[in-house]
Amino acid sequence: MTLTGLPGVGKSRLAQDVLAVVRSDLAAVTVLDTGALEGHGLLGEAVTAAPPGLVLIDDAHRLEDAPTILAGALAERPDLRLLVTSRTRFRLAQEYVVRVEPFPDPDPSAPPEVLATHPAVQLFVDVGTAAGIQDVGRPEQLPHIARICARLGGLPLAIELAAARVAAFSPSTLEALLDRSPASSVLGRPPDRASADPDLFGAIAWSESLLRPSQAKRLHELAIFEGAVPVEAIERVCRGDDVVEGISALVDAHLVKTSHRYGSSHFSLHPLVREHAARRLAEQGSQLLDELTVRHDRWAVAVAASAARLDAAGRPTAALQCVQPVETDLTVALARALEAHDAASATSLILGMAPSWLSRGPQLTHRAMADRVLRLATSGSVPAAQRAELLAWRCLLAAEVAHREDEVHALLPAIDEAVVVARQVGGDTLLRVLALAVLVSRVMHHREAIEPLCAEGLTLARELGDEAALSRFESWTGMLAHQRGDLAEAARFTSSAYDRARHLDDPALVLVPAGSLLAIPSCGEVQEPRLGAEDLVDLARELGDGRVLAWLRPVASVLALNEGDPSRAAGHAYDALVAARSAGASGRVGIALVCLSLVAEAHGDAEQAAKLHGMAAPHLPVTLPSMPPTTVRSYQHSRSTLRDRLGHRFDEAFAAGSSLPPIRATEEAIGYARALAATSARPPGAGRPLSDQLAEPLTAREEEVLSSLAAGGTNKEISCALGIAVKTVMHHTSSIYRKLGVRSRAQAVAWHLRHSQPSQR
Repeated sequence: MTLTGLPGVGKSRLAQDVLAVVRSDLAAVTVLDTGALEGHGLLGEAVTAAPPGLVLIDDAHRLEDAPTILAGALAERPDLRLLVTSRTRFRLAQEYVVRVEPFPDPDPSAPPEVLATHPAVQLFVDVGTAAGIQDVGRPEQLPHIARICARLGGLPLAIELAAARVAAFSPSTLEALLDRSPASSVLGRPPDRASADPDLFGAIAWSESLLRPSQAKRLHELAIFEGAVPVEAIERVCRGDDVVEGISALVDAHLVKTSHRYGSSHFSLHPLVREHAARRLAEQGSQLLDELTVRHDRWAVAVAASAARLDAAGRPTAALQCVQPVETDLTVALARALEAHDAASATSLILGMAPSWLSRGPQLTHRAMADRVLRLATSGSVPAAQRAELLAWRCLLAAEVAHREDEVHALLPAIDEAVVVARQVGGDTLLRVLALAVLVSRVMHHREAIEPLCAEGLTLARELGDEAALSRFESWTGMLAHQRGDLAEAARFTSSAYDRARHLDDPALVLVPAGSLLAIPSCGEVQEPRLGAEDLVDLARELGDGRVLAWLRPVASVLALNEGDPSRAAGHAYDALVAARSAGASGRVGIALVCLSLVAEAHGDAEQAAKLHGMAAPHLPVTLPSMPPTTVRSYQHSRSTLRDRLGHRFDEAFAAGSSLPPIRATEEAIGYARALAATSARPPGAGRPLSDQLAEPLTAREEEVLSSLAAGGTNKEISCALGIAVKTVMHHTSSIYRKLGVRSRAQAVAWHLRHSQPSQR
């Protein structure tokens, strides 16, 4: 068995731990000192002379011809078992390789109790405590420690070296030092290391020395990338004919990390390896660096343009999957384009990234970048179509981060300007600008200026025969009708949008109308939605659509509350708050706080509900317009009722909530929601008469799907397991709900558990 990994990842410690566990089960354990075996042949002699049992060889990569010698020794002594640590594998037929990876990056936005249990954070705190700093693990310091660990790529030795500095520098100061200085200058030399490994970066350089020249060159060139990129990016930016072989060698040596997300492999350098490679790249002169930078920028612009085309073609999920894995590098390219006053490149980049920002949750920095690009674009060097879309996107990003109603309504002149320019271009450009204009109206109290634009978009989508756009504009028309109280029109347009999306077999299109149907109060013309709130939340999560999740989770929370399940309602509010906090999207916190206040009141926590009302108050100007009217009325009734019940205690609790800093308020709300969600919930469907005999029995396939639902499978997982399309899974799920008389996945699972035979459970 060969343990491989980066220098400082802990291979030797892991090997010693293995010995401690298995020593009592072995006849003998032999530990060979690589420092004494550097001569050719000594390793083979030492291995073959070892007694039967386990032989540990640490840092075997230092020994000349180690693969040949080990193969010969194993052939001569098949009774031996070898445990070897090395920078890379030896490719022996008998070899079993264990890749020892660094700790995963902790999430700095996680609550303190979660961060305190993360292994990287624990290691930092343990080392700092051993250095005599007893309060190094204070809750307020844990986010700084988490960012330090992420900056060091989770490498245990690097974390130990940084933590050893806490006697002189607090974690927050260390984080600031790492932000403005190379890690090598902060970490320094490790104590008690062999002279052959003078420091961590010297060990990384040693790993590089084991590469062939072409592989080392590829390593240096990869420093041009900031994040993980697909092999196509490496081929386009770095060039060369040995990309696949070179990357494979670097992955084997742990100098390149690989991840398999978004349906393909992406490659990146460990942060400390990147620092080393960037220094080596700079040593080769500015010409090579300039050439790589130019090719990197061209690649980034091409990726952004491709994503923009996908989004314009009604494929938002594909557009997100195109941008999100490489967004770090696109952001770097955008910064360079702004610095160079390259309006064309900057516009293409921001139009490609804006949908990803909207999905994840826009921030003030995104709006600021859009402002800078817009100022460049007004020079006239950007085509009218792109200028119109850029102006519309800037309005939407500004609306998403607004805190006051007047900030949103101040955007109307810019929206009108974008539409005027787009009308001059016409066609698909006008359709996209109208769509962005309608999305701005989500946070407007008065939408009279936007409704004609939605009607124009509806007509244009019909004229262009764009069924996907037509479904979206029907959904938005239904939303506007719902907001002004016309439930019949809301139901008619939303149902049409839902049916159209189902016909197009596009799950991304289904989400909005299906969720809107859930929020429309029952009336004669409203048909029950075929998908429950939990299913829609699952689907949005699978598609990576954070913007839809931001309002679907509160809808699911309110529906769970209406069904008498405050714990499940709190769970959805908790998920919404955590997602907003992780994304830094403060504009998405308000609706979750409103829902959580309703949950707290239903749970009997009147003063906590009043405090949550206070926490939500700063968000209300742009939160209430985005909520279904029934939820707004419930919120207003709750606030009035609580004020009457609590009297002056309501004012005190409300003031306590409204005076909290936004981050503190979010953290407190998350803690409350988590605690409430963990309480014992009423079983879904409890109190409803359920019959063992269904009027319309389930088909064999529906029973398979129901069993898979009960096992916790997502629609995509069930699709793969049963060999059917995701759309077919959704169809079976809808039919199951109808036959069982339930509205959600949770209720269907509860029915299954109650009515299945014990042997099937």
